[in-house]
Amino acid sequence: MLMRDAKDVAGVEECDQQITPAERDVFSQEDARYGSVWDGTTLAALALSTPEVAAAAAEWFNGMTKFPKIDQIMSAAAE
Repeated sequence: MLMRDAKDVAGVEECDQQITPAERDVFSQEDARYGSVWDGTTLAALALSTPEVAAAAAEWFNGMTKFPKIDQIMSAAAE
Protein backbone atom coordinates (compact mmCIF):
# COMPACT_ATOMS: atom_id res chain seq x y z
CA MET A 1 0.00 0.00 0.00
CA LEU A 2 1.28 3.41 -0.87
CA MET A 3 0.71 6.70 0.86
CA ARG A 4 -1.18 9.43 -0.93
CA ASP A 5 1.95 11.37 -2.03
CA ALA A 6 3.57 8.32 -3.67
CA LYS A 7 1.24 8.58 -6.66
CA ASP A 8 3.19 11.64 -7.81
CA VAL A 9 6.51 9.75 -8.10
CA ALA A 10 7.45 8.61 -11.61
CA GLY A 11 6.74 4.94 -12.26
CA VAL A 12 4.99 4.30 -8.96
CA GLU A 13 1.56 3.67 -10.44
CA GLU A 14 2.96 1.17 -12.96
CA CYS A 15 4.89 -0.63 -10.23
CA ASP A 16 1.84 -0.61 -7.98
CA GLN A 17 -0.26 -2.22 -10.72
CA GLN A 18 2.23 -5.07 -10.85
CA ILE A 19 2.40 -5.73 -7.11
CA THR A 20 -1.31 -5.21 -6.39
CA PRO A 21 -2.33 -8.85 -7.07
CA ALA A 22 0.31 -10.14 -4.66
CA GLU A 23 -0.70 -7.64 -1.99
CA ARG A 24 -4.33 -8.69 -2.32
CA ASP A 25 -3.36 -12.33 -1.89
CA VAL A 26 -1.22 -11.62 1.18
CA PHE A 27 -3.13 -8.84 2.92
CA SER A 28 -6.66 -9.47 1.61
CA GLN A 29 -7.53 -5.83 1.27
CA GLU A 30 -7.78 -3.26 -1.48
CA ASP A 31 -4.99 -0.78 -2.01
CA ALA A 32 -3.77 1.82 -4.48
CA ARG A 33 -6.24 4.42 -5.62
CA TYR A 34 -9.16 2.05 -4.89
CA GLY A 35 -8.19 1.42 -1.28
CA SER A 36 -8.84 3.26 1.94
CA VAL A 37 -5.17 4.22 2.45
CA TRP A 38 -4.49 5.86 -0.89
CA ASP A 39 -6.16 9.12 0.10
CA GLY A 40 -4.28 9.28 3.41
CA THR A 41 -7.28 8.64 5.65
CA THR A 42 -6.75 6.61 8.77
CA LEU A 43 -8.10 3.07 8.82
CA ALA A 44 -10.83 2.23 11.29
CA ALA A 45 -9.56 1.11 14.69
CA LEU A 46 -9.34 -2.62 15.32
CA ALA A 47 -11.25 -3.53 18.49
CA LEU A 48 -9.31 -5.98 20.63
CA SER A 49 -11.63 -5.92 23.63
CA THR A 50 -14.09 -8.45 22.25
CA PRO A 51 -14.98 -11.92 23.54
CA GLU A 52 -13.66 -13.45 20.32
CA VAL A 53 -10.23 -11.86 20.75
CA ALA A 54 -10.10 -12.84 24.42
CA ALA A 55 -10.94 -16.45 23.54
CA ALA A 56 -8.31 -16.57 20.77
CA ALA A 57 -5.66 -15.12 23.10
CA ALA A 58 -6.55 -17.58 25.86
CA GLU A 59 -6.33 -20.48 23.42
CA TRP A 60 -2.94 -19.26 22.18
CA PHE A 61 -1.54 -18.87 25.70
CA ASN A 62 -2.88 -22.27 26.72
CA GLY A 63 -1.09 -23.76 23.73
CA MET A 64 2.15 -22.12 24.87
CA THR A 65 1.97 -24.01 28.17
CA LYS A 66 2.35 -27.28 26.24
CA PHE A 67 5.82 -26.41 24.89
CA PRO A 68 7.77 -27.72 27.92
CA LYS A 69 6.01 -31.09 27.58
CA ILE A 70 6.73 -31.19 23.83
CA ASP A 71 10.37 -30.29 24.52
CA GLN A 72 10.62 -33.07 27.12
CA ILE A 73 9.19 -35.64 24.69
CA MET A 74 11.45 -34.51 21.84
CA SER A 75 14.53 -34.57 24.11
CA ALA A 76 13.70 -38.05 25.32
CA ALA A 77 13.40 -39.15 21.69
CA ALA A 78 16.82 -37.62 20.91
CA GLU A 79 15.27 -35.16 18.48
